[in-house]
Amino acid sequence: MTPATIKALRWFASRGEVGWFDRTAPGHSMRTRLLRRGLIETVKDGRPIHLKRLRLSEQGREMLRENGWL
Repeated sequence: MTPATIKALRWFASRGEVGWFDRTAPGHSMRTRLLRRGLIETVKDGRPIHLKRLRLSEQGREMLRENGWL
């Protein structure tokens, strides 16, 4: 896992659920990669798509725990 991926996962771990538009969040391409790998997930809460939120998935949290980064 790259240092940038670790940094992005730790960012999500420290903030919980965040809006996709959060300007302090990891970049769009990093978020897309993390979503595809199942390390973060979209919160399913019935909100319109423009209000979707993201959070660290259990798989992402486990990866951080296993490597001592959480």
